[in-house]
Amino acid sequence: MSKQRFRRGHRLFGSSAPVARMTVAAAVAAALMAPAAVLAQTADSTLAGYAPPNATVTVRNTATGLVRHGTAGGDGHYVIPGLPPGDYTVEAGTGVQQTVTLQVATTTQLDLLQQVTITGNRPVHQEALTSEVGQVVSLHDIDNLPQLTRNFLEFANQVPGMQFTVDNQGNTNLRGGAQLTSNIDVYIDGVSQKDYIFGGITGQEGPGQAGDPGNPFPQLAIDEYKVITSNYKAEYGDAASAIIVAQTRSGTNEFKGDSFVTYTNQNLRASTPAELQPGQHKASAPSWEFGASEGGPIIQDKMHFFVTFERKTLSEQNVVFPGTGVDPAVVDPLLPASVASQFGPTTNPFSEDLGFAKLDFEPTDSDRLELTYKLRLERSLQGAAGQTAA
Repeated sequence: MSKQRFRRGHRLFGSSAPVARMTVAAAVAAALMAPAAVLAQTADSTLAGYAPPNATVTVRNTATGLVRHGTAGGDGHYVIPGLPPGDYTVEAGTGVQQTVTLQVATTTQLDLLQQVTITGNRPVHQEALTSEVGQVVSLHDIDNLPQLTRNFLEFANQVPGMQFTVDNQGNTNLRGGAQLTSNIDVYIDGVSQKDYIFGGITGQEGPGQAGDPGNPFPQLAIDEYKVITSNYKAEYGDAASAIIVAQTRSGTNEFKGDSFVTYTNQNLRASTPAELQPGQHKASAPSWEFGASEGGPIIQDKMHFFVTFERKTLSEQNVVFPGTGVDPAVVDPLLPASVASQFGPTTNPFSEDLGFAKLDFEPTDSDRLELTYKLRLERSLQGAAGQTAA
């Protein structure tokens, strides 16, 4: 008989019941952040460069209206940390605005001293003062690149040295270089997703690093993320191969939504070799993936909301047989009908519910309040394959 797996809060128990229910993660986090604070493992961006000495540098997020101020020193150098990734306008009291795109967990250099006399924007320099080796996966990549799963980590496959794999049961894993999958750590909004029982990332771990057919986080909730493959800073821990720093999406001053749906079943595929045997038929295998998100303003330029929900139901195809080289026709008459009937094609069902919500509030130009909620609920039947019946 297959063993039931029941997971709650990263704890694993075994029993003889046939259906596994894995309830992994309902987390609520609230954080009050000042822009001048330096927080370890943050996904925020930093803008730095040179402006006229003692000038006030003002940055404004073009999507949310967020405003931050900084003051250049006597040598003209300025630094404005704690900025959410996005598109900004920047000015230093001269009346001339520059536009810049800030990426997740990245320091961008923007020089405001020189005058621009042609149409266009001044070149900016990403991470000019660090030895980190990494690459940003943007929302444009997530929206436009093809993928096999709805796992947002699949897009890390485009970064040199990273390998995202999917086995024949739909289990996914992310590996950095030749290291084990347990040597990766993922931070979402600065919170580590490390699984300290099996190692690796919550939702991608398992006994023997088998992985998981589910997703660790709703893809619709990811804005962008940075894959750091080497030379990462000491603020990141519990990793030996790669670090992924992700920023979740926020609402903007415009109402925007997304949705998706995919469906397949046994009628949309060919029969497996086991299903072609006499007396067999296709195992029922409906598989659904659907989800939706919505975000927008509550108070223009001050308060925004974002909410998303995704559901996945999979039917993993397997075959139960008496043993290598053993003919089921010989064994069947020797077994009770209830046992013999379990030979042949079988299905391991899997379902997952993912949810995320964020409320952000900018009471002043120096304060930002974020309240987030995360839900991850999985249920599965495992082990019905080979010489193991359901």
